[in-house]
Amino acid sequence: MLKPRTLAVVAALVLCAFSYGVAVGAYQIFPFFQLSAVKRLVVPAHLTEEVNRPDRVALFAALGTQADLVLLGDSLTEAGPWGELLGAARVANRGIGGDTTADILARLDPILSGQVGTVLVMAGINDISRGMPVPQVAARHERIAAQLVAAGIDVVLQSTIQCDPARCGAGMAAKIAALNRVLPDVARKAGAAYLPLEGLSDPGGLPPGLSHDGVHLNARGYRLWASRITAHLTAR
Repeated sequence: MLKPRTLAVVAALVLCAFSYGVAVGAYQIFPFFQLSAVKRLVVPAHLTEEVNRPDRVALFAALGTQADLVLLGDSLTEAGPWGELLGAARVANRGIGGDTTADILARLDPILSGQVGTVLVMAGINDISRGMPVPQVAARHERIAAQLVAAGIDVVLQSTIQCDPARCGAGMAAKIAALNRVLPDVARKAGAAYLPLEGLSDPGGLPPGLSHDGVHLNARGYRLWASRITAHLTAR
């Protein structure tokens, strides 16, 4: 039987471990992103953040796509109220949380067969977080853009929005920067325009004031993103 003093020490250690675990989840401190990456490897995606993906894919297919502007991407795109942000009436949000470039390629048909003016593509961070090599991610960007261009759609390939190195790690931010260095050439080869999202895709990472968790944008971040898109479209 444990002595009272030993029991007290064990209880204190358990309490500390529990409290730190709560803090990791609540404030996404170390090792939140490392644990998230491990979870994505061992837990099927449809049981985590992509639980709504099949429903959204089915909905997009059923709706078809008739829009002047289509925003195509992952959770960063999905969370944006683009009609209000861009002041446009015919805007279609085709963002799905957790999507990689491979996922986006697999759901292009409703856009390719729709009546679409311009598609703005922003993706890549989920590929990088899952360990996909930068050349492979770039090649998928090119395939996405090329298929849209071949369908007669105006395509704007945007730089991949960065993450905050203090939250996601310097290594991940460096890989996103490496991807962004090759995306202008990718856009050129595919016949698409390229939009560098200055302030959101800087090589050093995403500034803390633009995100609530180091990855997903806050209101200030979305306003900055929308201003970059508006300036680009107005200047064309």
